[in-house]
Amino acid sequence: MRSRLQILFTLLSILPLSALFEACEPAERPWVYDEKIVVEGSIEAGRGAVVWLSKSLYVPYGEFSVEDISRIPIRLAKVTVSGGGRTEVLVSRVDRDHLLGWCYRGSEVVGVVGEEYTLTVEYSGFVLTATTTIPAPARLGEVSVGSGAGGGSEGSGSGGDSSGSGGSGEAGGSGGSGEAGGSGSSGSGSGGSGDGSVSGSPEVSVVLEGLSPGGYYMLMARPRDEGTYNPCLFGILDGASVGAGARSASGAGEGNGAGLGSRMEGLRAEGSKAEGGSASITVLRPMDITAEGGYVPTWGAGESVQLRLASIDRPAFDYWSAFMNDAVNAHNPVYPSFQNLPSNIRGGGLGVWYGFSASYGEFETPPEEKVSLK
Repeated sequence: MRSRLQILFTLLSILPLSALFEACEPAERPWVYDEKIVVEGSIEAGRGAVVWLSKSLYVPYGEFSVEDISRIPIRLAKVTVSGGGRTEVLVSRVDRDHLLGWCYRGSEVVGVVGEEYTLTVEYSGFVLTATTTIPAPARLGEVSVGSGAGGGSEGSGSGGDSSGSGGSGEAGGSGGSGEAGGSGSSGSGSGGSGDGSVSGSPEVSVVLEGLSPGGYYMLMARPRDEGTYNPCLFGILDGASVGAGARSASGAGEGNGAGLGSRMEGLRAEGSKAEGGSASITVLRPMDITAEGGYVPTWGAGESVQLRLASIDRPAFDYWSAFMNDAVNAHNPVYPSFQNLPSNIRGGGLGVWYGFSASYGEFETPPEEKVSLK
């Protein structure tokens, strides 16, 4: 059964395509809203494609409800993926791990690094297309889990092999994206403490290896063997500047009741450590701004988490970076979203289609009695 947190993040990571980040306008409007087809799709090296389709929604301020989701999914489209000299019409099927409840999956056209893949969506007289190339994989190295109180390593973790070993590897986010995953925060399980405190939380870091200066990467997480992988907070990485990224939970503790904005500044305080083609970064919980009691970016005690480091192309980087910025800024009314997310979908649609290769890993945080709380 999907966790409540899984459902809530899927709402954030998928509906931005179709609802939350469709350009916001005042509730009173003298025009008829023109719905668009929203695509969230990906193909992983060594696996078939997965695509989620939905309709965009006009959402007046504060009027969106979960009931609106029932009229979002598109179930009767023709979805085709071609590449490597083969073409496949994806199968429309139920997807119980995704909020939309429906997806299109393939198995005959399997992703290969360096190959180009074209997506074609035909629905209601519209024809949408997009093209992507699967980049070479990076590697997840050692995962370190600290006590959160300046102590030594308390938990356990390991890196994984590329292209699927060490996890289910299902595309999605996403949201997804796979959207995107599609894509799907999140993949991490618990929503964190209700008082907003991160003091004493286990500190998790991972070494990323084989990074290319011209590459783009997305660190994702999910509870062990549950649901889809979702992007970690500040986990969208540009290989050329990953050393200047800022993801450290050590500066996040603001005490009980600290607002998310304050914690974000703390999380940005210490940059990731990069040397050559590798970098060490802090692993933060995938975004979930609707978590009960407030979103807490650090991990709780006794969590078992799977990681995925996806090597993505530039359109996916642009899309997920914009999504992350909008998700973070949504906590601050000074920074509303007045435009749609970047898209590589041609033909009038929204969303993203991308190829990726992946490396998998996992970690466990120490049980509650071993977590030092201040």
